[in-house]
Amino acid sequence: RAADYFVCEGEVTAADERLPAGLKPNNYHRRNFEKAVHHNRFKYFVCHTLGGEWKALPNVRFDQLIVAGRINKLLTGDLTAPFSSYPPFPGATEAEYLRAKIGVIAAHTALCPTGYFAEVPPSPEQGRPEPSIKFAPEWAPPEDPAALLAPPAWARHYPPIPDPDFLGEDFKPDEAGVWPPIDPEPYPVRPLEEADAPAWRTRACAVRSKSLAPIAILSNTWPGAVAVARGFRFCSIYIGDGQSATGLCHTPVLNRLVVAPKVWSDVRYRVHAPPHPEKDADGNDAHPPPTPPADAPAPYPDEQKDLRDKMVLDWAAMRKKEEEEAAAAAAA
Repeated sequence: RAADYFVCEGEVTAADERLPAGLKPNNYHRRNFEKAVHHNRFKYFVCHTLGGEWKALPNVRFDQLIVAGRINKLLTGDLTAPFSSYPPFPGATEAEYLRAKIGVIAAHTALCPTGYFAEVPPSPEQGRPEPSIKFAPEWAPPEDPAALLAPPAWARHYPPIPDPDFLGEDFKPDEAGVWPPIDPEPYPVRPLEEADAPAWRTRACAVRSKSLAPIAILSNTWPGAVAVARGFRFCSIYIGDGQSATGLCHTPVLNRLVVAPKVWSDVRYRVHAPPHPEKDADGNDAHPPPTPPADAPAPYPDEQKDLRDKMVLDWAAMRKKEEEEAAAAAAA
């Protein structure tokens, strides 16, 4: 809110962070690091003005990716600002939240033409323990650019948000102390499906000569996310406030720290909040709350005076009739 962020993306050739040695394979901190390995292949730098000083964002963790997608909060523009939210974010500063939010947005909106990237399986023998993607040499752009107007002609190529682990209680070392292997995190290229069509809209970026015009696909879920392709070139960009558009009214979740005072309303819709009670010498309330008028006229002639539900009124009338009948029978 105080300043914007310009974001620059880079790709590292080797890990710039390592875990302490000696952690068990199912250790929480180890899995939290290993499950975000594909996301940490990318390094992000931000600045407030073009030409200003670039500052590196920290690496992201798996739990941060999971929680960041559930948070709706505007950024302040200060990377060192303490960050608090609901649900609680497992990070201390806005820089950590910003890095996780970038990963969430990119995982949903970074697109390429389908077939542009191919999946590369892991090969520990060649020093590649994790799966990856690479340019597919056999790929060629469609002969008719209008084919890109269909969402299935696009694919997500950014690392997906990992799924939680389900290792189970039987995940433990054998008699020799050897732990079972854990499959590396997958890195699939995910083509858009017909079910994803409502989340996207496409158009040709020209009124005339549409056969030569770039094709753009815009996200309805993340306003400001756009991918453009023409020929062998494509670009994916996001300009927004970091908030998704769900079409629903956002209501903060109430917790025990949120206190709502008791109120009551009369038929004139005046809301009265009871004051803090003050006691007199006898211990009674010195200023009792005002009593609503019993027979206040309705604000409008055709308005129902008693706004209670009809079922409640019928039930009260039935109870009153039963009490009268019981009293009559007792008197007889």
